Amino acid sequence: MKIKKATIIRTILLIVAIINRFLTTKGITFIVDETLAGYFADIFIAITGIAAFWYNNSFTKNAIAADNYLADLRGVAEDDEEDEV
Repeated sequence: MKIKKATIIRTILLIVAIINRFLTTKGITFIVDETLAGYFADIFIAITGIAAFWYNNSFTKNAIAADNYLADLRGVAEDDEEDEV
């Protein structure tokens, strides 16, 4: 079972965004101004959340097989889709 690199990257970014938002609500920020830090956390989680689920994120064996089958039907090389972010 081979999960695409782009799927892993989007998932990691979403996890980082959620952790960042949690830390911001607890008062731990990397930006001096708390208001600015809150806005940054909100924008960061919104963008990563949308990006993470805008694309097809195939984690299961059946979903990956279906993606490969669809790529074969379309005549698209599997490597071309892997680098899509």
